[in-house]
Amino acid sequence: MIKNAMLMVLSAGLVLGCDPGEDEGTPAMGTGGSGSSTETGGNDSTVADGTAGAPETGDASSDGGDSSGGSDSSGGGTDAGMPYDPDAPSCEGLQTTCAGASCCTTVNLPGGTVAVGRGLSGNDACPPEFLSECFSDETPEHDVTVGGFALDHYAVTVGRFRAFVAAWNDNWRPAEGEGEIPGVVGSGWQLAWNDHLPGSFDLQCNASATWTEAPGADEDKPIGCVNWYHAQAFCIWDEGRLPTEAEWEYAAAGADQDRLYPWGSAPIDETRSVFDTGTIEPVGSRPDGAARWGHMDMAGNTSEWVFDCHDDGFFETPEATADNAVLVPGTEGQYPCGSDGSTDPHVLKGGGTSSDFLTYNRVASREEGRGDTGFGGITFRCARGL
Repeated sequence: MIKNAMLMVLSAGLVLGCDPGEDEGTPAMGTGGSGSSTETGGNDSTVADGTAGAPETGDASSDGGDSSGGSDSSGGGTDAGMPYDPDAPSCEGLQTTCAGASCCTTVNLPGGTVAVGRGLSGNDACPPEFLSECFSDETPEHDVTVGGFALDHYAVTVGRFRAFVAAWNDNWRPAEGEGEIPGVVGSGWQLAWNDHLPGSFDLQCNASATWTEAPGADEDKPIGCVNWYHAQAFCIWDEGRLPTEAEWEYAAAGADQDRLYPWGSAPIDETRSVFDTGTIEPVGSRPDGAARWGHMDMAGNTSEWVFDCHDDGFFETPEATADNAVLVPGTEGQYPCGSDGSTDPHVLKGGGTSSDFLTYNRVASREEGRGDTGFGGITFRCARGL
């Protein structure tokens, strides 16, 4: 399927595409809170059968989750599912804490199978109140097996990104092939991508930007105004890479638990998701919204880049069910994603601060963002090999 129903032009100029299925309507586009670019958020009060779930956290869930995620240590000197500091460059000397813990905390995930996309029934089926806001590019739901990996608990903060900017100003640049996804040929850094990187960073792209030239009160907020290339370059410098969409959903859905929201099926409220606040909040501000293994802010507050290119019909292809499935950027035209060489569509996950489009808090929801464009409400987190 090709997204052609409409283009949603956000107040700050971010263009996202949405194409409902044949029987699904087109939602109205809302705007972000005071002074922000238009960010999208997500919500639901019931599961598909109309019953509300019990509150869930990264420690326990009514869906039968647990906090262990596995028993064998695969890397990082810790059992799978247990948080640890990865001793990455962005963590060196970092004084700021996040929700009382290290901003750099990551967790090893054992790998396994996740149902990527939206099911027509089950835990993650489109809730009744979102029937016009569950889109055709979320289907068909399909199983993907991912290998073990680590994923940062928090989105990358201003404080962590500050160290990267210093390294960038000292002329650090990613090398050809760095950041390759294990077993995925062609997924490493391409030298042509350097054309989309700045000589110097302008991280105050709009009123919702969290960056300040000098350290200030926002060091524990997610970094914004970063495009896809900035994000991948940071993760490579920080000894990781961007997660694939399948890996992101593996963590957010709790793997085989196939959760509707990162916390489960319980209704969205201000304890689980940052929305309609008028501002981007510090990472970890909503502990009740933690995913199965403790990952924070995977619904609300900001949208997050993942590695994949966006294509409406990818989930319908055999490649979408391959082990470690990912839609790898190619080399056509000016931009590596998009055969027309003009749009560079990459996948965004996790929603944002606006209550006008709450459907994006669903794990299966996905947005399309232009890879060479950053906005205040778009951030990222890094994956790491084991």
